[in-house]
Amino acid sequence: MSIRCKACKSESTVLIDPSDISTIMFRASSSNAGFHFYETVYCENCGILFMSKFPEKGKLIELYNGDYRNSDFAIEHENELFDLPIQIPFSGFSYARFKMFKKIVEKCGLKIPNESDLFLDYGGYQGFFLLAVKQIYGSRVLNYDYSQAGIEFSSKALGIPGYIAKDINTDIFEEKVNFVTLLHVFEHIEDPCGFLSHLKTNVLADDGYLYIEVPCIYGDALVDPTHLFTYNICSLSNILE
Repeated sequence: MSIRCKACKSESTVLIDPSDISTIMFRASSSNAGFHFYETVYCENCGILFMSKFPEKGKLIELYNGDYRNSDFAIEHENELFDLPIQIPFSGFSYARFKMFKKIVEKCGLKIPNESDLFLDYGGYQGFFLLAVKQIYGSRVLNYDYSQAGIEFSSKALGIPGYIAKDINTDIFEEKVNFVTLLHVFEHIEDPCGFLSHLKTNVLADDGYLYIEVPCIYGDALVDPTHLFTYNICSLSNILE
């Protein structure tokens, strides 16, 4: 019995056999088997790889608000972890991702964000990508994340207003957004086509830009139990179309 694709809904899917040497590039086991077990499925129609079974949304939100981003510096005390208020590794990643964003915008001759633009970062966590946006472009910024601690930090420490996610497929904002970024976030979204439809209709301005950065399909993307899909250039184009 085939598994219907969770993105394009096609029934032309193939279960990846982890014992087959030809599939060695597509890891089929979670790094946290105690949290979630799944098999990896390939869709012959849209070209994505996805989990045969998604984790429960409540468990995912609990994980995002728990130890999902714990650093190597966390201290365990009486069965509880205490970590740095600033997640240094993730802060550095955010600045590196902004440098790439800036380079691509300039190389492709796209509209440069300015002070009047509203810039929304889905999954912005502690807000360091948006801090770089403010520093370089002076744009208005809005952080969006399931992590309450991340939103509180970006608001209090960096002065970046935030929105704690309730439902990414229906949440809306006070005004339409000129720039939307999903930096290693799109692979976490359970209904990519539904989300993109909502984004186009209710979130993104008519002349707005969407920037997506995802892990490489030829790697360990699905090893992370929160990565529901993994894409290549072709499959990402298919989903966007």
